[in-house]
Amino acid sequence: MEKPEIIKRLEKKIGKELNKIYITDVLGTTNGYASDESGNIVGLNLYDANLSDISFLNDFHQLTKLQLSFNQIADISPIRELNALTHLYLGHNQIADISPIAPLTALTYLNLGSNQIADISPITPLTALIELYLDKNQIANISPFKELKNIKRLTLDENKVIQLPIELVELGMEIKWEEDYRSGIILENNPLEIPPIEIVKQGTEAVRNYFKELEKESVRLLHSKLLIVGNGEVGKTTLMKKLKNNKFKVEVGKESTTHGINIVPWELQCTFKEGDLEKVKIHFWDFGGQDIYHATHQFFLTKRSLYLFVWEARKEEESRSFDYWLNIIKLLSSESPVIVVMNKYDVRSKHIDEASFKEKFKNIVNFHQVSCVTGKGIQELTETIHTTLGGMDHLRDKLPKVWMDIRDQLKKGKKDYISLKEYFEICKKFGLSEERAEFLSSYLHDLGVILHYRHDKLLENTVILNPEWATEAVYTLIDTREIQENKGRFNFPDLKRYWDLSKFPRDKHAELARLMEKFELCFSITGTHIHIVPELLPANRPPINIEIYKKPDNLHFEYHYDFMPEGIITRFISRMYYLIKDDHFWKNGVELRFEDSTALVVSELLNRKMKISVTGACKSELLAIIRNDFEHIHYTLNMEKNKHYNEMIPCNCVTCSKSREPHLFEHEVIKKFEAKNKTFTLCPISVEEVALEKLLKGYEPPKPKKNPLRTLITTAHHLQGIAKTIKPDEDSRNGFIALLLSIHGFYVKDQTRWGSSASGKSTGEVDIKIETPDREAEAIIEAFNLKGFDRTSINSHLTKLFGYDPSGLVYNFIVVYSEVEDFLDLWQKYLNHLPKIDFKYPLSGKVEVGKSPFAEIKIARTLHSRQGKGTYVYHLFVNMKP
Repeated sequence: MEKPEIIKRLEKKIGKELNKIYITDVLGTTNGYASDESGNIVGLNLYDANLSDISFLNDFHQLTKLQLSFNQIADISPIRELNALTHLYLGHNQIADISPIAPLTALTYLNLGSNQIADISPITPLTALIELYLDKNQIANISPFKELKNIKRLTLDENKVIQLPIELVELGMEIKWEEDYRSGIILENNPLEIPPIEIVKQGTEAVRNYFKELEKESVRLLHSKLLIVGNGEVGKTTLMKKLKNNKFKVEVGKESTTHGINIVPWELQCTFKEGDLEKVKIHFWDFGGQDIYHATHQFFLTKRSLYLFVWEARKEEESRSFDYWLNIIKLLSSESPVIVVMNKYDVRSKHIDEASFKEKFKNIVNFHQVSCVTGKGIQELTETIHTTLGGMDHLRDKLPKVWMDIRDQLKKGKKDYISLKEYFEICKKFGLSEERAEFLSSYLHDLGVILHYRHDKLLENTVILNPEWATEAVYTLIDTREIQENKGRFNFPDLKRYWDLSKFPRDKHAELARLMEKFELCFSITGTHIHIVPELLPANRPPINIEIYKKPDNLHFEYHYDFMPEGIITRFISRMYYLIKDDHFWKNGVELRFEDSTALVVSELLNRKMKISVTGACKSELLAIIRNDFEHIHYTLNMEKNKHYNEMIPCNCVTCSKSREPHLFEHEVIKKFEAKNKTFTLCPISVEEVALEKLLKGYEPPKPKKNPLRTLITTAHHLQGIAKTIKPDEDSRNGFIALLLSIHGFYVKDQTRWGSSASGKSTGEVDIKIETPDREAEAIIEAFNLKGFDRTSINSHLTKLFGYDPSGLVYNFIVVYSEVEDFLDLWQKYLNHLPKIDFKYPLSGKVEVGKSPFAEIKIARTLHSRQGKGTYVYHLFVNMKP
């Protein structure tokens, strides 16, 4: 069929060929047009078409879908007349004025992300909107959105929002900090003050609770951390003492060395923007500067804090010190303000290029030169601290008064920790229910006032009131000579010899060891009492057959870092404990084994590289597992791909395949070539064409099958293969299942808030949820350990499964991890029990038993009648004691 004349004219104007596409494809990335049965142009895709002038749209009045993302458009006035539009995508342009959108009242989907928009009032009339994307703009006032009564999804991440109006909360959407591809308001990376960021991160109920408590009586936070960092022996502790007391006399040569972290209170009068003079409660965090502590310190470098970076001119490692500390503060503190202090000015002085440092590290407030011996510069430094604190908006966070009253009550006593029950009793005296008390504990935890890991089964029952108590326990082990000489290994029963039992009683040893595991500072060898601190591992590599990693058909992958924080490899070793081959791990690397494949992972800190080589039949799966764990570590370090690090893959042209130093392509660049339908690229060494399909083979997940059953069975079989090394708790097993499903191309969310709980009264926590590419729920997996025929447990988990599925999915899954000696007997009892369960949705027909390719995995299927439709549940029984 010949193209319409209107399309021919458009092609001539924009210099691009446009093919006919389905209306459902208009919002994708393929340029084209869609027409209705009458030949009217109802859809137009000009994605990434290098457009700035869109006046041609005056000829397209019947458009219902329009894709104009990734162009250079600033003026959108021609859109004003397109009244039939229901879907409009204008992301990644140069738009500031959106007033022409106001008449488009039929719009249900609108994407304006990555522009320069500040005023969003023109959106107010668009009451039909269901999804609105405004991330990465300049928006501060979001109150106009309260008129959008039908809105289900609103992305506002990376804007300038200071206050979340309560009217938006009352629209019924979930309040979320991070993107998760479902409905709700996304607020990540906004300078929120009301509610505080820490509250928003907890979700909708915490936000509602905050506003409810705020209605009663409010106060300002007026609490901050002041972190003093720098290399060892530069005088950080002495400087802290001098700041606290200007009359403090320094005894030269008698200053003590800080081991770990010292936390010391201070009070300072600060003048805020409004002119108010208020007393601010400050906690110095004085960090030991020895290299051995660097990886551990990262867990305590927090956002919304003030930093003092201390150095001295006579130290030889000045450049390394500046590079490490200024970069790690910038990375982990979200660019919190930092004051650079040259100490011991009376001994030696040195000029540095302050302008260059300020250009690179824009969070530097000022440079100071001080002497703690003579007192020179101390008053000026104090004034800078005073001024900087006065400009930190979070200190003026408006909080419910009762919260601060409880905080003060918790800090009154001399206890290092209390039980959760004791904490609830204190909150009850102030009128807080247990649910509201948990919101508060999470907030105080995020501020660093207390430590309470309420989602960890071992740690949830202890509220640590003195964080220094926990850090002292951690650093005591790191400093223990016996553990150092034993290359980082210690036995759990020996903790009674390493810790002062009057301070760290035996009944807290398991929790403190778990705390170290949570920080990824150590790992335990499953089935033993042995724990290992990777930071104390020997520097020499154990005997490993390096030659097998030089084969031409291996997969090679590298991370190249702009700045490489210390401890990435040791955290990786801690996370991957269950795949470590033999004892093949050392301070800078590890050898892993998965099925019949092995991998060598080596850190090159000086070169800022992480090198990975994988060999064997399952090399793609093993590489994907490795990349997944590095992705998690990078995320916790606030590191973004293509900004802080690049993923590199080797060229496989004839020349590079024979070379010890092949050209490395940026993985993301190759993916962009592929997205543009390119099939080849050029190797800059050989100048040969390189096929993208072959280059990417093994580095990309396969397309997932429609029904994940077979993949789930294979994944369960892999889990059986590491049953002796992976932790036996449900979370560890479910995490591995979720990981392997994602490796095989499924969109997977594990431990997701979704549906209703078993009681039906609140949101439940799904073990694993499989989603479509559009992030719609496709299947739910409920998995649990079964140590015997427990009817109550079986019934509970099956009830949960249906509660988690509010929409009636076609199929869902139950995975049972059997932990009994007689696997077949338990399986038969389970089958016999299924028809007797009083399901929310009745069983339709008999229980069907399927064939499994593995003898130690059994399969059954039940059909349930749900509002006239059938929904299947697949039951996988996995023998974890084969």
